[in-house]
Amino acid sequence: MTKSHRNTLLAALLACLAPAAASATEAYLTPSKNGGSGVMPSGYSKLYFELASSDWVNQMQLPANPQGADFVVLSSLAHGSSRLDAAKTAFADLVYLPIDTYANVELRWSKNYKRWDIWDGLSARRVIARGDIAVPQSEHAVTQVYVGSQLGPVSMLLPAAAPKGAVLAVANDSAHAVAISGNEIAGGRAFACPATQACAFVFNSGDGKWHARHGRDHIKPTEYQLPKPSQRWTDLVTGSPAEDVTTPVTMRMPADAIDGDIYQLTDPSNSNFFKVEGAGAKALGATPVTLRYDATQRSWVRQYEK
Repeated sequence: MTKSHRNTLLAALLACLAPAAASATEAYLTPSKNGGSGVMPSGYSKLYFELASSDWVNQMQLPANPQGADFVVLSSLAHGSSRLDAAKTAFADLVYLPIDTYANVELRWSKNYKRWDIWDGLSARRVIARGDIAVPQSEHAVTQVYVGSQLGPVSMLLPAAAPKGAVLAVANDSAHAVAISGNEIAGGRAFACPATQACAFVFNSGDGKWHARHGRDHIKPTEYQLPKPSQRWTDLVTGSPAEDVTTPVTMRMPADAIDGDIYQLTDPSNSNFFKVEGAGAKALGATPVTLRYDATQRSWVRQYEK
C-alpha cells in the first residue's frame, strides 16, 4: 500500500467512524465499552465496533443471534493486527479475517443464507456476478463475490493482483458449480466451487497467486523441522515433558507458508521445556504463541495477545 493511499484511506476512515449519537437500535462500542471483550453483542440493527491502539483486542466474534438485515461496521486505527472469527461468513474456510490498520468492513446478516455477508467498507467490497465474470482488480483487502440463486453455470477469473494477504470468497448460492480458472490461481489449476457453497482464497505475495485455504489443522510433531502448513491455521499443543516423549524439545518454524497462515503454539503444562526457533526466545507456555506468516518478508510475525 502506497503512502498516499494510506493517507487517503485514513482520512476516509476517520470520516466514516460511528456518529456520536446513535439511534436506540444502534450501538457504538469499543473493546473497553464491551467489558474488554471482542465478542460483539446481539440486539442491535447496526453495531459499530472500533479498535484503537489504546483500546484493542486480538480477536473478535460477530453477534451470535442476529436478526434479518442487521449490520456490523468494524473499523481499526490500531497499529496491531487483529482477527475476526470467520464463522457464519462466506470466508469460514479461512478460519479468520485479518483486521489490520485502517480496516473498515461492513457486514450484513442474510436471513435467507444464515450468514454475515460483506456489504461495503473502505477495505472491503462486494462484487455481484451477473454471468461469466472476471473479478476486477482492486486495493480492497476483502472481497466477496455473489453468485445468485437464479444464475445458471458461471465461469470466473480471479483478479490478476491484490494486496498482500487479501482474501476473496465466492458465495455460490446457485444450483450449479462455479468454474474458477486461469493463471491467477496457484498452479494454474481449475477450481470448481460447489453449488450452494462458499469457497475462499488468499492472495499470496510470495508467488503473486491466489491459494484456496481450508480450515484448521492439529499436528503432533516428531521432528525438529515443523512442516509447512497445509491449512490456514495450524495448532501445535505439547503434552507435559513426562508424558510427551515424541515431541522434540527444540523445533524450528517452517521456512515457507502462504500469507496469513497461522501457527499457534501451546504447552498447557507450562513446563518451560519446549522451544521453537523463530517463535521467540522463551520456551512455550500455557499462553498460546500465535504467529502469522508474511510471505513478502518470508518470516513468521508474532501476533500480540490480549
